[in-house]
Amino acid sequence: MAGAAVLSAKAAYKSGAGLVKIITPECNRSIIQCALPEALLCTDIASAKALETELEWADAVVIGPGLSKSDNAKMLVKQY
Repeated sequence: MAGAAVLSAKAAYKSGAGLVKIITPECNRSIIQCALPEALLCTDIASAKALETELEWADAVVIGPGLSKSDNAKMLVKQY
C-alpha cells in the first residue's frame, strides 16, 4: 500500500511536519522514494525494539491508512 503511505506523508508535510519518516515494507521503497525523495525511509523493522528506536525522535506518529495486518502492525497500533 505504497500509495496510502505517500498520501499520509504528503498530508503530514502539509500540516506542518518538518521531517517525515515512513516505516514501510521493502517492496514499497522505490514507489515512495520516487514520490517523496525528501522523506526518510525505513524498511528494516525486525523487532519491537527496532521499531521503538525508529520512533523515539518523533513528536507525532501517523498510523495507517494502508496498514497491513502483520504482527508488527498490530504491535504498533497497541503501543501507540
